[in-house]
Amino acid sequence: MGMTWSAQVRFRGVSQAADSLQAEIQSELDRLNAIFSLYQEDSELSRWNRQSTAVWQDVSLDLARLVERSLQQARRSGGYFDPAIEPVTRAYELRSVHRTKGDPDERTAARLREQIDWREVEVRIDPPALRKGRSDLQLDLNALVEGLALERMHEICRRHEVEGSFLDIGGEKLIDLSRLISRSRSQDSAPLVTIHIESPADPRRTVAILRASSGCVSTSGTYRQRWPDRQGQGAVSHLIDPATATPLAWSPALVSVYHADPIEADGWATTLMVAGREAGLRLAEEQGVAAMFYDARLIPPMAISTSGQEIFGDPQDTKLNRGDSAPVSSLSLWRTFLVMTLVTMIVRSAWRAWKNSRSRSTCQW
Repeated sequence: MGMTWSAQVRFRGVSQAADSLQAEIQSELDRLNAIFSLYQEDSELSRWNRQSTAVWQDVSLDLARLVERSLQQARRSGGYFDPAIEPVTRAYELRSVHRTKGDPDERTAARLREQIDWREVEVRIDPPALRKGRSDLQLDLNALVEGLALERMHEICRRHEVEGSFLDIGGEKLIDLSRLISRSRSQDSAPLVTIHIESPADPRRTVAILRASSGCVSTSGTYRQRWPDRQGQGAVSHLIDPATATPLAWSPALVSVYHADPIEADGWATTLMVAGREAGLRLAEEQGVAAMFYDARLIPPMAISTSGQEIFGDPQDTKLNRGDSAPVSSLSLWRTFLVMTLVTMIVRSAWRAWKNSRSRSTCQW
């Protein structure tokens, strides 16, 4: 199973620059994949996970920095985010198309609960190194790595002097029209992108929309992937509850987060989805996170944090939804793009999917 990325960009100069931009983005994503992929046994993180020694081990700066960000997210999460969940993912075979083993017995489950503890990880940035507090600790950074990849894609676009960009990787979106806006004649003519959040119960329906000229949107849900529950109680998703060391039950639910920082958006979407609506809303209010919760089983199905009230809108609102007729990104709203060259690159990368739950909330890959 592959992951796709796309970069819809506007160059002021010659469009041939798209070739070098595409090549540089692909090269960077391949490099990150070699560090963080847990499908590849020879990736840097996979090799570190297999080490059982409790001494400082030199690692790449990218790995050290993302581990540092994951520990920061864990501290703020109220217990709903922990990067040390990799043993649970493996125990439940959540990277396999078909599960071949039963759920862990109680003895194994108790050991898994002990293994999940982000406090057992130490990180050093200069020089970059990691140390385990217990020999069987293993990390899974998938809840942040798409955000990091999107951040790097954006940095490359800026270096290539792209004037406007709409980036996507695995369903996470980043918008940057700042250079175009700086040349807009008026605020009313400033370009915007409309992002539609699909319903977890029916992908043909839109449950919320967002219009922005900058920022990142990340969606996490329990409706994309499902595996049979060996206990005969329905199906489970790929998301792990650190408190119980078990996968969340499959459900038609999602959380979308808007944030200026793609790594923050990525981490908070996962954290709030694991927390659930009630606890997640409290956490979003405490942390000032712009979040939209949707669960098709609840009445009302949608709840939006205070910070998200002016971000996420009703798809029936004609003021927000003008010019749109389908749940795709409304590039027609980028008015200044209509008279300029729009370069669209959609490249299927060869790297394995880190997370497959991200919403198809905007553009066609």
